[in-house]
Amino acid sequence: MSDWIYRQDGELFTPGKWTGGPWSTELQHGGPVAALFARSAEQLASESGLQLVRLTTELFRPVPMEPLELASREVRRGHRIAALDVELRRPGQAGALSRGTALLLRADPEAATSFPAAEQRPPEPGEGDETPFIPEKMARQRPPGFHSSIRSCFGRDEHGPYAWIRTDLDLVAGSASTPLQHFSALADICFGLSGRLRTDPERDLRSATMINTDSTVYWQRMPRGDWMGLRPQLLADHAGIAVADVELYDVHGRVGRCVQAAMHNPRPRHLGPRAGPPEPA
Repeated sequence: MSDWIYRQDGELFTPGKWTGGPWSTELQHGGPVAALFARSAEQLASESGLQLVRLTTELFRPVPMEPLELASREVRRGHRIAALDVELRRPGQAGALSRGTALLLRADPEAATSFPAAEQRPPEPGEGDETPFIPEKMARQRPPGFHSSIRSCFGRDEHGPYAWIRTDLDLVAGSASTPLQHFSALADICFGLSGRLRTDPERDLRSATMINTDSTVYWQRMPRGDWMGLRPQLLADHAGIAVADVELYDVHGRVGRCVQAAMHNPRPRHLGPRAGPPEPA
């Protein structure tokens, strides 16, 4: 399979066949978009010496499968704090299709830990533990794309259900992806994965009736390695609006948490499988 998601030409990013989402062959998956924003935040982190602490991705509109421009603007850069706005938009057009905001802070390795917290790191994925990320029924109903590249291991222990996921794709052709880029892309599926882990990972499709509209990841530290572990902490909905809160891990321990909002995304049964996401609110 192709090993990249986007091909870069200056500020333009052209999607490849692995950029698509499960809603339509003409629309991008939210994960690659979030990874592009993480890449911009990493560049600022490298220049400033600060550490990325929060990354928010807002999916204002469906993101088309066409070359798009990535534009970033430093809102603030100081000695201890920096903030960045990033927009993905059509070339030469005003208005963002998707927007990212990043907060960076200065780390102090000598600082004492004031608030130790117990970790519930899932057991590491083992050889032979992998199961299909996309259930067979859903795979027949949805077009392929970024979600098709995800490898997964599901399990349950004394703390509850968990999952390990990874993708072997590079974000940009000719450039090896960083763990932060991998994790940022994968974090987009936290809501849908939470729904599956609460029931049967192989069969439950109820979470497919909801679509997340944003994703905020708070990074306790920068991730390492390829496998991202997830433990759902909260999954609740009311009146067609839902919130998911998921702890994120690498094989060394907790790296942060992802919080997402989602809305009900119904489709009449007689129309068959969904062709695309709803019109933006």
